[in-house]
Amino acid sequence: MKKNTEISPSDILRFLFAVTGIFLLLKYPERSTAGIRDGIRLLVTGVIPSLFPFLIISSFITSSPAAEHFCRSASKIFSPVFKISAPSVSAVILGLTGGYPVGAKTVSELYSEKKISRSEAERLLMWCVNPGPAFTVTTVGTLMLGDAVSGAILFVSILCSSLTIGFFCRFLASDREYTVTAFDAPKSTFADSVHAASAAMINICAWILVFSCIGAFTDLFCSHASSELFVKAALEVTTGCKEAAGKVSLPFISAVLGFGGISVICQISPYIKKCGASAAKIVSARALNASLCAFYSSAAQRLFPRTVTAVSTLNAGKSVIMLNSSLSIALLLIMMCLVFIFEVDYRRKMC
Repeated sequence: MKKNTEISPSDILRFLFAVTGIFLLLKYPERSTAGIRDGIRLLVTGVIPSLFPFLIISSFITSSPAAEHFCRSASKIFSPVFKISAPSVSAVILGLTGGYPVGAKTVSELYSEKKISRSEAERLLMWCVNPGPAFTVTTVGTLMLGDAVSGAILFVSILCSSLTIGFFCRFLASDREYTVTAFDAPKSTFADSVHAASAAMINICAWILVFSCIGAFTDLFCSHASSELFVKAALEVTTGCKEAAGKVSLPFISAVLGFGGISVICQISPYIKKCGASAAKIVSARALNASLCAFYSSAAQRLFPRTVTAVSTLNAGKSVIMLNSSLSIALLLIMMCLVFIFEVDYRRKMC
């Protein structure tokens, strides 16, 4: 029996991409080194301090019996509006506040534990992947644009866009789909949550470093500064926002944050695959989210006109670390307090 030796176009493209990558790394080693160095600086000063705590708390909340009581109470508001089940409330809240992959990670865990259906998981992945307030307000607004109010406008625009998509996604659900069921959550220790968050953080850091390295070569293929800016924004959201600060309007930066870049899509791709969701639908939702973010930020800017200028980049500094950490830790403490309160209430009822 003869083996199929036909080469598909995708195989040819992969081979050409690999050869091109090897050629560029050998010819311009200083570019790849600078790109990786910038990526590491980005991770240490911005991504890890603001994201890692939320990755831990997302695993802890979805595996805690106390989440049942909190989500059931909050579902009285969320379920009629977005037509989602009670367990999905945790994914919505973490997806709106935790940072890009936290919402997708939470949805994946809920689906793995059979708390939500595949269809509901797919709908949630279409609007529960957003930048958190620490990144949007502090890193982009305060540090890159030099204006915290502009950062707040960006974050509110992202929230409005996400909630708008979530509302229209309700029409894709059936009445039977979001029937509230018991949680039956498996017991998980805090150490298990840290282990799961560490694995997710490694995946995120790897993709950011990859696209930081690729971004260092964009000027070789882009003839104009505008096209180079667009490519960087499409590749990696933080680099794109840093390059766009002080050069373009606020709605464009809002669109960059709404889309998240190919890097974010790669970060959430394991969770999309795990849920059996359509990657095409998720990417289309990302594009729609970018358009709505630009629309809402443009409307907000007319009401609250701001003049934004780039005053700094993501160079390491005490103020950077303190600003990112303080906002993340504040939200984290609030969420942990809620979990603790409901956990105590749950144990009292069990006694």
